[in-house]
Amino acid sequence: MKKFLFLLFFAIVLFSGCVPAEFRFRPLPENPAAPVVVAAFLPLTGSNRIYAEQMQEGLLAAETRINRNHGIAGRKLKLRVIDTAGTVEGTEKALKKAELYGAVAAVAGYGSKEVAMIIKHADRLRMPVVIPLATGDHHTRNSPFVYRNCFTDMQQMEMLASYIHHWRKMNRGAIITDYHGDDEYTSGISRNFSQTVRDLGGEITINTVIPANTEITDAQLINLLATDPEFILISASGK
Repeated sequence: MKKFLFLLFFAIVLFSGCVPAEFRFRPLPENPAAPVVVAAFLPLTGSNRIYAEQMQEGLLAAETRINRNHGIAGRKLKLRVIDTAGTVEGTEKALKKAELYGAVAAVAGYGSKEVAMIIKHADRLRMPVVIPLATGDHHTRNSPFVYRNCFTDMQQMEMLASYIHHWRKMNRGAIITDYHGDDEYTSGISRNFSQTVRDLGGEITINTVIPANTEITDAQLINLLATDPEFILISASGK
């Protein structure tokens, strides 16, 4: 948490004006004694509230550590945690609060759908919006103001496939792709992993697809195991 907040504020301070106005970050307060306000949009009363509470604790700890170390370019950091409730209506209310607080940057959480509700407003807000957790690659394509704090999906699959190939010495595997929740996300993970395994000289023997709102069948499991895989990647939402 501390690392990505520091990079976020570093970008704010150094970003120059030699770009079109629509691509410039929202300016810092003119008063040098004023704190740098960052909004943390979290679904504190939504279905992912447990994870949102954990994110909040990490962000508050980061705020304390940064301020103990001279803040950001000598300014204090002020974190404003705002509840989105994980809904479109809640997100719109949270965005209005952030503007009233004078926020110049934001943290978006928790899940992919909740993040998507926030980042579609990034261009209008003209503030860097950081996604600290793993989400679909398509989120960063929506706006030049949106950033990820973790590896892309492809980078994660490259690391996983390299570990399996170089460290575990396994080259033949299978994939289970579960379309429940987000078929675009899970199919992308499976596709990226398959490509990386093949690039390393390995083989994906079968990709067993589970349609949305169903469970894997005994026949599918038997067919998968009949290909004698050394490893199995399960591409699914966290259920």
